[in-house]
Amino acid sequence: MQIKKTFLVLIILVLAFSMVSTAAVASDGSSSFWDWLVGLFSGGPTGAATGGGDVGAMGDVTGSADWFVTSGPCQVSSTGLVTVPEGCADTTCTVEATYASLSDIAIVNVVNDENTFTSISSSISNIGEDQTQAYTLTGFFPDGCAEDFTAISTLSGAYCTGGAGSINTANVCGNDDPSDCTITAGGFSDTIAVNDDGDVITGITSCPHSCPAGGSVALSCEYTWSDGQTCNDANNICFNDAVVSGAYCSKSGTNLVCDVGAQQCIIFASGQTCIVTVT
Repeated sequence: MQIKKTFLVLIILVLAFSMVSTAAVASDGSSSFWDWLVGLFSGGPTGAATGGGDVGAMGDVTGSADWFVTSGPCQVSSTGLVTVPEGCADTTCTVEATYASLSDIAIVNVVNDENTFTSISSSISNIGEDQTQAYTLTGFFPDGCAEDFTAISTLSGAYCTGGAGSINTANVCGNDDPSDCTITAGGFSDTIAVNDDGDVITGITSCPHSCPAGGSVALSCEYTWSDGQTCNDANNICFNDAVVSGAYCSKSGTNLVCDVGAQQCIIFASGQTCIVTVT
């Protein structure tokens, strides 16, 4: 049974007691506070009221009983009216009623009925290449409350692995800006930027070993980088950047041309050189 935002549950006490009951408490989601599903005691009597009546008779003594909350944040009035406080977390209250020598308890389960979050946010917004870092992921609900969704989060991205609170990034060759990581939970996502680590070109490798006189050979060179990796990245392509010098040596497209009479050709690219012998 659901009620409005008054958070009130009227518990009617029918003698006799001594059976533990359970109920769920919450509201209809009409306000910006936490909403709670509200239910009444379930479970029936195990005896009968005898005050002024025949043995075996039953009667409503709600207003005559003494009411207590023995655990949890709820409050109960002298007429069995349970008030559920505002809050974000699910919780449980134990309500007890006594009348004469009889007593009964009910477990009131307070459950957040705003069970669909609308956005998520990661504790980190960026990470460097070749790093491992912990993170937390928070989901936000329409009523302003938040919940930790780190444990159910997953990661995707060309250079990202991990999830559930840990992110690992690869060492990306070259000086390109690596693609971002995407962190996901419950159909929502957040972005973690992967920062380039600032590698610089330190040499040229894979140059042609030789070039036939009167012929040509492909300029298949690559750059070496300060982190020890070898590659041509999107903006630094050795065979495109190459400038050829040397007598009877020239460049045609991405080929090294070695005319008759050439002895060696020199390839320059991004401040680095390699020498090709003409055979």
